Amino acid sequence: MQKDYNHFVGKTLMRENSDSVAKNISKDMIVYESELPSKHRIIRPGYMYTADYVQDRLQVRVNEDNVIESVQYG
Repeated sequence: MQKDYNHFVGKTLMRENSDSVAKNISKDMIVYESELPSKHRIIRPGYMYTADYVQDRLQVRVNEDNVIESVQYG
């Protein structure tokens, strides 16, 4: 059974070693990339991606501000 990551929607995705400071973002509204499963793909606006389906890969769609808009497996 796959873990449900829908509670990440609406939160800001960040890297732990990021130089950017999360000003005005409370800790409970941040998701670090290390919290994602090892098989994941971050889908950013304006980037091209393959259309391959990988059943156990979590796809994380973010907006221009790195806020998670949706998560789904595939």
